[in-house]
Amino acid sequence: MYLRDGAATWREMKGRVYGTASTVAEEPRRAFFLQLIQEDRGLACQPEVRRKLKEILRSQSFNKLQIEYGDITMKRHFITLFALPLLIALPFLAKAQIPNAGFETWGSCDPVGWATSNGECVAYSNVTQSSDVHSGTSAARGEVIFFVIANIEPVLQSGSGGEGFPISQRYAEVHGFYKFSPVSGDRFGVNVAFYKNGSPIAQGIIADSTTRSSYTEFVVTMNYTTGDVPDTAIIQMLIVGPGIGDWHVGSVMIVDDLSFSGVVSVDGNESPIPAEFKLSQNYPNPFNPITNIRYELPRESFVTLKVYNLLGQEVATLVNDRQSAGYKSVEFDGGNLVSGVYFYRLVVGDASSASAQRFLETKKLVLVK
Repeated sequence: MYLRDGAATWREMKGRVYGTASTVAEEPRRAFFLQLIQEDRGLACQPEVRRKLKEILRSQSFNKLQIEYGDITMKRHFITLFALPLLIALPFLAKAQIPNAGFETWGSCDPVGWATSNGECVAYSNVTQSSDVHSGTSAARGEVIFFVIANIEPVLQSGSGGEGFPISQRYAEVHGFYKFSPVSGDRFGVNVAFYKNGSPIAQGIIADSTTRSSYTEFVVTMNYTTGDVPDTAIIQMLIVGPGIGDWHVGSVMIVDDLSFSGVVSVDGNESPIPAEFKLSQNYPNPFNPITNIRYELPRESFVTLKVYNLLGQEVATLVNDRQSAGYKSVEFDGGNLVSGVYFYRLVVGDASSASAQRFLETKKLVLVK
């Protein structure tokens, strides 16, 4: 009956729903619909099935139950990675090319260019606009809510109707910023997939159960299975439970400022020449006791990367050398430090002379033991 793990086909399901309209009494019909929501709310029905469900409800005056899975339209397949259901379909490009990457523009219900788990804002809305931002004026907030008989997890999926948007680069990473307040082991999850002619060629995933009371950068590394250049991409952000389908009421995520980083060549290596100097937020953050710091050099440079405490005292030198252009990553081990707030500073050029510095940036990291 349900569209999961090789269960009934679209045709079989549509046949059952269509048959229900004239052969099932009111209460069993209502039970059928609610069971469908409870068992399969992580997937979206095809439009004609959703329309029929609404017709069934309206015919029985179930006005308060005119809910759907949102506007997410799925292809017939999906991929499960580390127990996160990955909704796959479509395309992208760098930060300014990700439609509404900062969730600044909203329609009557959803952020423009995104599909959500909202029931068309008729019966419920568990993805809403938030003024708690990383930058700009708005972000997207998702919360696990209880509706009728089931907990409904929040889902954001890129593209109108969840169909994604086009890309033409082999991007190495997807970045974004998030806050997360979990209940009972729930996790914040990000699923990303790139497609070529409808077939998946790259996938990436993260899942984090840590409370993030301040904005933290997430980094999803894309793993390519072919040498093709993708034409389609999709990003999905959601809350998942510690198990399967057991998310808890009150878990909240807030997401903002999505972007791409790096390009992977056909041989699987990142392009050696970034477009500009860049220092990324360490990940994970907060951390215990190891975290990674990434930065980008568009040309050969003398690089200094140091860590300081709140008093401005140097506690670690991670890099102090001339480096070639490229994408760099350094591991920082805070095992010998006490819990607290620290800062890391990247200086490109002569660190002793401000006039000789090409680039300088400082970011905060938090050690929690």
